[in-house]
Amino acid sequence: MMFIPVVLLGLHSGFINVYYGKAKDYRKGALLAGFLISVVSALAFFFATSSWVLALAVFSFLLIIISEKILIVDGHLLLASVYKSFHSIALLALIVFYDSYAQNNIEAVYGYSILIGTSIWFLCILFLYRKSIVHLMGVYSRYKISVFARAFELFQRSAELIRAGFLISAQTFLLIGFFLFDRWIILNYFPSMAASYSIAFSLCQISFIALNTIAFSFQKSLGEKVHEIRLVELKRLLAINGLFFIFLFVSSSVVVYIVYEMNIFSGYGDYFLTYIILNFFYGLYYFFASYAVIAIYKGFSKLLLVLMLIAFVLDVLLTGLFVELGYDFILWKSGLILMLVSLIGLLKVMQVVK
Repeated sequence: MMFIPVVLLGLHSGFINVYYGKAKDYRKGALLAGFLISVVSALAFFFATSSWVLALAVFSFLLIIISEKILIVDGHLLLASVYKSFHSIALLALIVFYDSYAQNNIEAVYGYSILIGTSIWFLCILFLYRKSIVHLMGVYSRYKISVFARAFELFQRSAELIRAGFLISAQTFLLIGFFLFDRWIILNYFPSMAASYSIAFSLCQISFIALNTIAFSFQKSLGEKVHEIRLVELKRLLAINGLFFIFLFVSSSVVVYIVYEMNIFSGYGDYFLTYIILNFFYGLYYFFASYAVIAIYKGFSKLLLVLMLIAFVLDVLLTGLFVELGYDFILWKSGLILMLVSLIGLLKVMQVVK
């Protein structure tokens, strides 16, 4: 499931990049291409797994990824960021209440959590933005004929969005590669720690979602004034959000420690230290990387991709050379490398902002 967004080929990232970088609103092309990709991907999953749950989950997940970016530019930041919270809470609830089933059917549990999160998210849209939905449906009914008549133009715009977002998508692909490579190493070299790593990583999602919410808000706020923002203002944002990161890290660690002491996830072993390492270093990665949106809007996507590629190659090499140093080394190594990459990206942003 982690690789699923890659099939969009950067369409979602390209939409917001073109919207703020070139002042072009290609949402119709993004939605059309996103819908077609979602249908094809869902069918492929169904034929490959014979699971309608996974197929529907893939379809829902891809459409929501596109919708999140459109909601961001329309100013609905809370709705754009809250879906992952619903999904993560549903995932944790399924793991807690259906522990034995979850351990043997993690893909199905992940699919169910996506569908539950999607249902709650859609209900929120109906409740909070029902007037906007009625308006949009009316607009669509008036222009649907012209939309299909201009299908070729829409596909051309979709191709432009993919070109604009492909490099960003490649960075995400490499980030997922970090996670999956570490998971593969742990499963093959430290299998006794696999369960601890899995639950720690799942618990970290709450913090990552909070930090991604900041990144979502930056995509809009910094995108709207990307050519006007000053270094003084950027430093002020860093200070404020730095305090938020410290508060988030401390408070979430306290909550997880209480959960750990209550033995709620007793079947997953000693996961607290793993949680601390992942939450701190990967959290710092997301914190620093949230400012990379400025570099993307200013055309530095290639530099960020090269940095991430170098980091991934370095991670693989160090793992191959020093894997015998143990499980903790694997966690520290990957966390430090990712944090340094995002810090270099932030320093580049501060260099280009006057």
